[in-house]
Amino acid sequence: MRIDCSNCFRMLQAFFSSLTRSTRMAWRKLRRQIPSKHAGWSANVTNDVLDLPLREVADLLRRRVVSPLELVRNALGRIRDQEPRLNAFARLTESRAILAAEQAERELAAGFWRGELHGVPVAVKDLYDIAGLPTTCSSRVRHDHKADNDSACVERLLAAGAVIVGMTHTHEFAYGIMTPTTGNPWNVAHIPGGS
Repeated sequence: MRIDCSNCFRMLQAFFSSLTRSTRMAWRKLRRQIPSKHAGWSANVTNDVLDLPLREVADLLRRRVVSPLELVRNALGRIRDQEPRLNAFARLTESRAILAAEQAERELAAGFWRGELHGVPVAVKDLYDIAGLPTTCSSRVRHDHKADNDSACVERLLAAGAVIVGMTHTHEFAYGIMTPTTGNPWNVAHIPGGS
């Protein structure tokens, strides 16, 4: 199954630019902690970085203030911490994500920057094929489906250097108004909505 997602990057950009004031405040706090001239990769990525808008994270990665590998490890750590209560992920792709982050780190160290998604951890819905992985669309009908190729959207994310950390749950075939298996991070008694 190939899904064309020509507007993926614009949608991601719109989402990240609409983040809240508290996110911008977290960035200001972090900015005061980061020296203006940094000789190499930061040895310690705080969770504050995970709450920053995409452009600010991309800038930190491009300037080599933040390591893609440490950023992805922190993102995976946060997912592991929150997943038991949220059940947001159909599957994690930790080993692939670590390999992709290491590759992004090598490319950035060599001065090759692909753009704002380079080295940034992202997740895709369990609707988009990732070669070699199951894509179930949260349906029992597709429980044994394994993708032969990447979907167009995944191809574009990977070409942009994004690091896919996993596949998130969706309503069955994304056809519904809610995703009942996933908890809302602000109140787990509620659902986050649907596809």
